[in-house]
This record gives sequence, structure tokens and C-alpha cells, in this order.
Amino acid sequence: MNEKLGISKQLNLSFEETIGRVREVFKSNGFGSITEIDVKRVLKEKLNSDFKKYTILGMCNPKIVTELLAASDDIGLLLPCNVCIYEDKTGSTTVNAVNPKTLLGIAGLDSLEENAAHIKELIQKAVEQL
Repeated sequence: MNEKLGISKQLNLSFEETIGRVREVFKSNGFGSITEIDVKRVLKEKLNSDFKKYTILGMCNPKIVTELLAASDDIGLLLPCNVCIYEDKTGSTTVNAVNPKTLLGIAGLDSLEENAAHIKELIQKAVEQL
């Protein structure tokens, strides 16, 4: 796992329980799920391909997003904060949330460093609470 890219935790919960838990814990840390991509379903529909259970939740903290977009309209290209949930071969479920410091670092705006550090703290806290 590339820790620079994501903040990860493996859980001994079912895939469905993990998705529910992620929504609940991230909500308690100020994030709401605004998008959901069921990768398994999409690949089956589009390519008739079987894939493991894999869902991407797009998490958003409206207050923070407002601050980020005030700094640059182009920041929308880097939103929302994606959280990937997938089943591994052992039956465990992995949660991998984007590292916002890495993601927002792409923008090259020094003014975003404080926001990125704050968002990372919130995401790390949420992942630890899973």
C-alpha cells in the first residue's frame, strides 16, 4: 500500500457492514457521502466482467470544500475525497481513503497546505475509528 497516496485500514467486517460503518464514522467527523460508485456492478454492466466487491465513496465536508474552492476554482478537479472499500482474497475488507496532503499538493498552492493538513487529520481520525 502506498501510504503517501492513501490512509488504509483492514477490517474483519463484511463488505456491506464496512460501507455502513465508513458512512457512519466519516459523518461523525464532518463528511457526507455525495457519490457512490459500485465498481463491481459497473464492470459487469459495461464489460460483462466479474470483479471483486469494490465501492468508491466520494466524501465531502461542505465547510472545507467552500474554503478550498475560494482558493481556486480548479480545486474542484481534486474533489471529493475518495474512500475505496474492497474485499480481499481472505474475506477481510480494506478501507483506503485518499491522503489529502498528497492530492492537494498536486495543485501547488502553498495556501492550501493548512487545509490539507486539517483534512488529513480528520480523515486519519475517521479511519482509525473504523
